[in-house]
Formats: sequence, C-alpha cells, structure tokens
Amino acid sequence: MGGNKQNNVSSLLAGLDMSNRENIIARSPVIKTAFQDIVNCRGLAIDWLSRNMYWLSSENDETQINAARLDGSLKATVVHGIDKPRCLAVHPTKGKIYWTDGSTINMANMDGSNRKVLHQNQRDPVVT
Repeated sequence: MGGNKQNNVSSLLAGLDMSNRENIIARSPVIKTAFQDIVNCRGLAIDWLSRNMYWLSSENDETQINAARLDGSLKATVVHGIDKPRCLAVHPTKGKIYWTDGSTINMANMDGSNRKVLHQNQRDPVVT
C-alpha cells in the first residue's frame, strides 16, 4: 500500500498538556504547540472532516467554546456565556457541537449558531 500518511487527519493526535500548569494545546505526529497560555482550558474535540479543533476555556469570568484550524490558525470564539462547563463533543458529519453546562446538555451548529438546550435538570439516564 505505501504512501505518506502524515497529512491524514486520522494519524494526527491532539491533546491538552496540563502538566506543569503550562496550559497548552499540542498536536502530533511531530509535537507542535498550536496555542500557549490558554486560560483555564478544558475539553478538546477534533472535527476531522473540516480539520478544526474545539475547546472550552475561561477568561474574565466567562467560559466559552473556541475553535481553530488544526494548525492553530483562524482562532475564534463560537459560543459565549457558558456557566458550568463539564465536557465537549463534536459530530462532524452533522455539523454540531455538544456540551454540558451544569445540569443541561446543549447543542449548536459548529459556528455557534442555532444554540439550544437538549436536556435540562436530567438526573437519570435517558432511555430511548
């Protein structure tokens, strides 16, 4: 089969490096720092189709969802005003981002538009 797979997104790893409180988002195969000095960064999700990454960060008493290209370019905030974030996920084929905020599960388009609450005050598992 052969071929160079270094440009293939499936061979690319990304993660948050919270060791030594450096607060960086790093990517691999050759570890490169995409961002440094991100304040209170948590939650990282990769959209492998459009080659974007999404993360939660807090600054000036506001938590938001940010997005950027995998190389760190085109950084933007897509969702503002999250109160108690816990986790973040993306569904690239549907073009959606999902996150929890306290006891709510929220959804929006990947550009932050069409924001809505999917579940609120959920205590028991949702049975479908």
